[in-house]
Amino acid sequence: MKRPETVTNFAIVPDPAFGDVMLLAEAAAFLRCNPKTVKKMAKNGVIPHRRAGSGWRFSRSALTHWMKQDQDKAA
Repeated sequence: MKRPETVTNFAIVPDPAFGDVMLLAEAAAFLRCNPKTVKKMAKNGVIPHRRAGSGWRFSRSALTHWMKQDQDKAA
């Protein structure tokens, strides 16, 4: 089953059939950011990610952990 890499709708819901792994568009929806912003953050090493061929993969749990760490630093 192939999933699209990009979407224009921020209301995309990650497919639970794929578990913790999200595509760029799904990660952008999860973070409520523009996909271009998420890709730039990944390229700059700001957020945890993996490359899979020409695509980007993001772990929901890794992104959640990253957000919590960022909150702890701000507190």
